Order: sequence, then structure tokens, then C-alpha cells
Amino acid sequence: MRFKSAILVLAAGGSERLGRPKQLVQFNKDTLLQYALNQVKSARVGDIFLVLGANAEIITDRHILTDINVLINDDWKSGIAGSITFGLNHIIKDNRYEKVIIVLADQPKLKATHLKDLIRKYKKSEASIIVSKYEDEFGPPSLFTRQHFISLLELKGDQGAKEFVKNNLDKTEFIDFPEGNYDINEAQDLRYLIEEN
Repeated sequence: MRFKSAILVLAAGGSERLGRPKQLVQFNKDTLLQYALNQVKSARVGDIFLVLGANAEIITDRHILTDINVLINDDWKSGIAGSITFGLNHIIKDNRYEKVIIVLADQPKLKATHLKDLIRKYKKSEASIIVSKYEDEFGPPSLFTRQHFISLLELKGDQGAKEFVKNNLDKTEFIDFPEGNYDINEAQDLRYLIEEN
């Protein structure tokens, strides 16, 4: 099936603070990355584009990537914005895509239902940006319509699209994802994840 939505899964980081590739961290009898990919595939809301960078070869070898467009970002040290622009540059080549959903590969609380809810919110809303609202912050998964693609290509640094969203609140609606700010960046995050599961 070919969709009008693209899902951009960001997994290019080097996991410097964690000290080992977070993509390969064991979670729910799989890896953290495979868990994210399984949720995205189960949602069936868009064609999947996976951006890898650091440790790309070993990560590719250890995951099931059927029906996933794998993109290798050699400039992965440019930060999350660099991965967004890298992936988006591939997506915009296909005029069929009306929107993109940006997903982080290190959100262990992500469920396929949340991605479906993003699409439902978009269809019921007049907003061109739908963003997940955490307990005290907001961020991915986030949906952006095609009218924002060119602006997103200008992102820089490690803050992703946060400032862009702040500058476009009049075009934005939010969807609750209370545990979305729980990600894996440091050893203590990993310990908590292991203890909880």
C-alpha cells in the first residue's frame, strides 16, 4: 500500500551520553528501534522512511527493515535538525506526500494508536501542524503538512522543529502524549526502562 503520508523515523544519533547505540538497547524482547518501527508499521498511516547515521551498518544488520526506506545520513553529527532535513529532502521528491509525521526512535511509550490519533486529529482539524503534548513540554511525534516542507528544510541544530512550532502556534493543534518526554539518553534512563519492564 502506498500512502499520502510519510513517516520519518529519526535514529541517526551516536548516543554519546548513553555510551552505546540506543537503537540496539533491548526492550520488550526486541530493540528500542525495532519496537518503534513495529509500532509505526502497525499504525499503517504512512510510508516509512528511516534515517540512520552512526553505527548504520550494524543497526541495519540487526533489524527487520522490510517495506522501510532506509536513508543513511553521513552528516548525522549535525543534530536532529540535520536528520529531519536529510529525510525530508528525499520525501519531497515524491509529490504524492501531503504530510510528514516525524517520529523519534527512542520513545519507548510510543504506541501505534497515538500515530492513528495524530491522523484523526489532523482530519478533524483545520491545523496544518499537529504536535504531541507531553506533561510539561511538546514534541514528536509531530505532523506537518506539505506547505511547511520548505521551511522545515531550513532547520538547524539539535532542537528539531520546536522553535518552528513555537513560531507557528496559530497553525498548530496538540494531542496528548503524557509520557512522550520519556526517552533514552543516559544510563539512568536505561535503568528505569529495564526496571519498569
